[in-house]
Order: sequence, then C-alpha cells, then structure tokens
Amino acid sequence: RLAFLTAIFFTSLHLDHRTYTLLKREISLETEKEKASTELGVANEIQSSALPSVFPDDEFLKMHGSMNTAKEVGGDFYNYIVRGDDIHFIIGDVSGKGVPAALFMMKANAYFEMGAAFYDSPKDIAVQMNRGLLQGNDSMMFLTAFIGKINKKSGIITFCNCGHNPPLMQKKDGQYAYLKMNRGFLLGTFETPPLMEEKTVLEEDCNFITYTDGVTECKNEHDQLFGEEYFLKRANQTKFVDPEELSKGILRALMIHKGTAEQSDDITMLIIHRKKGEGMRFEKSPSAVKEILAYVESEMKRAGVPERIPNAIMVGADEIASNIVNYSNAKNIEVRFEYDPNSRAARLTIADDGEEFDPLAHEDPAVNLAAEEREIGGLGIFIVKKLMDKVVYSRENGKNVVIMEKMPF
Repeated sequence: RLAFLTAIFFTSLHLDHRTYTLLKREISLETEKEKASTELGVANEIQSSALPSVFPDDEFLKMHGSMNTAKEVGGDFYNYIVRGDDIHFIIGDVSGKGVPAALFMMKANAYFEMGAAFYDSPKDIAVQMNRGLLQGNDSMMFLTAFIGKINKKSGIITFCNCGHNPPLMQKKDGQYAYLKMNRGFLLGTFETPPLMEEKTVLEEDCNFITYTDGVTECKNEHDQLFGEEYFLKRANQTKFVDPEELSKGILRALMIHKGTAEQSDDITMLIIHRKKGEGMRFEKSPSAVKEILAYVESEMKRAGVPERIPNAIMVGADEIASNIVNYSNAKNIEVRFEYDPNSRAARLTIADDGEEFDPLAHEDPAVNLAAEEREIGGLGIFIVKKLMDKVVYSRENGKNVVIMEKMPF
C-alpha cells in the first residue's frame, strides 16, 4: 500500500495544495504503520527466543510447550530448568495484552529462572518472583502462574498454584481429570500473598497438561466459549500420548471451535508425559539382595516415605529377592518402587525371568505350633503378607511378578 501511495504522490505533484498535503499525510501514516509492524515483528522474535524451543526427552519423561499469540506479542509464557533428577517448570499468564504484557512477561520469566536456579521449593520460587514483580509495578499488572517441580524418576510433582487454571492430569485408565488444588493467589499484587505448596504424582505413561485461559476461553463467532467441560471431554477423547502431538491436537480442536472468529487471547500449553519405566535391573548374584535393598532404601528416602512404611517394604524386598537369588533359575531381577504422596501408598514390584513360581501359593504355616512341629518353609512369605496391605502374584510376559503395597496406617 505504501508503494502504491508513493507512486501516486510522485505522479500527482500537479494536484492542489490540499490534496497534496492529505496524500503526504497518508504516506506518513502508512510509513509509521509499517515501522510499527516491523518493530512488533522484532519484539515477537525477541519474546519467542526467550521461551525454550528444545524440551526434555529422556528415558523418564518428555515435555513440550507451545504458544499461539493473539497479537504479535503477548503475555503468556512457559519455561523449565533442569536440576539433577528434578525439572522446575512454569506456565504463566500476564494481565493485559500487547507490548506492556510482553514486557511484564519477560520480567516474570527472568525472575523464574533466577528463582529456580537457587530455590528447590516452588513456593519459595513464587515468593521471590512476587517480590521482584512488585518492584516498579506502577501499572498494577499481575501474573497468574502454575509453578511446579517434577522428579522424573518418581513422577512426584511438587507445585504452588498462583491463581492459575487447574491442570488436566491423566490417570492409568487413560482418563483425564482436573487437578484438585488450592486456587492460590496472583503474583505482583500483594507483598505477602497466601501461597501454598502441594504435591501430586504423575503416573507412568500419563500426561500432565498445563495451559492458560486462552484455551478454555477461546470463543467462536457465536461468542461461545470452548470451556472447561468441553476441554475435558476432548482430552478424554484423544488418542495422543506424545505431548507434542497432543498439543497440536488440542490446538486443532480450538481452531475448529473458533471458526471465523478472531483469536481473542494467547493460547499456551506446557505438557509433560511420564514414560513407562522398567525400574532397576539386577543380575542374579550373591550380592544382588544387598544391591536391591540399597536401591529400595534410597528410593524411599528420595520419595520422602513416611514412617511405618520403610520397614515393611524392606522386609518384603529382602524376602522376595532372597527367594529368587537362592532358589530360582532366574538370570535377572527387575525392581520398581512407586510412592503416591496423595494416598501415601507405597508399591514395590519385583519381577524375575525364572521358571513360573507363585510364592504366595504355599500354605500358610501353622504359627500356633512350636517351631520343631511346623513344616519347613513359608514363614517369610507369611510375615510379608501380614506386614503388607496387599500382596499379589502374576505371570506376565514370561516373568514372575510380585507386587506389594503398603499404607502408613
């Protein structure tokens, strides 16, 4: 358009002064528009470069983030910081739109990176972010955010919600549900907002979907929202497991819903998929029992298992592992420990590739008889069954599998 107006300008110098002035002003306005558009394009590139484009993808989990802005620049963002076996992550939504929101978002993102580098607690990170965002916030902008930390081996997610939308969490049956949590409080508004730290666990082969309100508040040409209920329904209908494909699938559903309507808000998602683990594998050897017990003990300490559980789990691990090492023809033993901080249930799975043998099939010993009167064998398994809340055996894929579960009460 600018080139067209310029051509008219140079071929119309003979026009009267008023027409000449109006045409010159129009060219000036178009020049400013193109300049502003170019500057916004550059701002968009700067903002995009501040967000991660490469995501964790290892034997334990895979993560993917995406953002579709309503304007050239917006106030949504996501980020993550890897620290050992923990991944600190955030998804946030700044009040307002355009350049002011983008600048506030860049500030919030920087404070997250600084906080995640020094603090282990998501709540502590939130407190530090809030303190930084309050400085020089004359425009009274604020931020909603979900700040979390996932241990990629245990799947335990420690989080602090700051007035943000509830994530969708998938369970082992494949179905999604909104995470039950405290609503929390906005960042950048009060010096000491009431913030809480909570925990949940992402089960193996399941997804954890965090998003901004641009998803649930996406409107169509009839002013109808995509909505939380429909979002949950579409999530439960999807067959995608890979977080990148899941993100694309959700975005396609949003675009279909939106139709010809203009996108009114940024659409941002950060999705974590916890892969199906194989646990730890040990070769059967005289030292295998000791190695297995050391592994189980370290896993329980790392998960923060409460009292009463560790002793029972260690007894169970010792008994089952010893039976395999001393009496089976197995070559390998696989051990997996899982802990759910919500139900406070611990689960220990021990599998071996030996000949089929059900250790639970042995008749319980007559403990009311004197030791010399009882049949030999079965006492160790009997004790394990009494200590545990649940002990089951199965033969799966050519392996003997024993699962033991223990609650703290």
